[in-house]
Amino acid sequence: LITQFVTDRLMGAYAIALLYAITTVLFIIIYGGFSFKLVWPKFDRSLLQPMLSEGVWFGLQGIIMTVYFEIDKLMMRLFQVTGWVDMADGDIARYGAAARIVIFFLIFHRIGLQVITPYLYAAYDTNIERYKRIVRFSTRYMSAMGIGLGIGIITMAPEIVELIYGGKFAGIEPALQLFGLFFV
Repeated sequence: LITQFVTDRLMGAYAIALLYAITTVLFIIIYGGFSFKLVWPKFDRSLLQPMLSEGVWFGLQGIIMTVYFEIDKLMMRLFQVTGWVDMADGDIARYGAAARIVIFFLIFHRIGLQVITPYLYAAYDTNIERYKRIVRFSTRYMSAMGIGLGIGIITMAPEIVELIYGGKFAGIEPALQLFGLFFV
């Protein structure tokens, strides 16, 4: 959609980044609004140190997830630079273009996990049945959405690529279909 309105490649990248930031903030506000209706947070300075020490693990998880989703492209670049594999820059770009579509959809899964995590922590010590119910509910619906999304990506890869990239990355459909299997 953005490629239909923006002709400059750099401006298109900025537009995609801005759209990504806006949707992320919007989802945080929406999910935060639902969360605060259920539990209104209170700030206690005595909990600052324990929160920071526990928050380090969430920060590390974010870093590890970022590395996890970028390491393949870094390795491809390393193979290209060292001459281990004869690979053009366009090949890496096409692979990255297919990967970005899948990573975009994985953000919704990650937001969902971040929303239910506080409820899981609260329910684990006090109400194990509620904990199990939350796990079953979230697993059932996230799996159903993931399977449907995967099948949609596999069956509609050419249309998705044309819609998002407008033919600029023709030939990435098999890679996108392979990534779609990740959801199934």
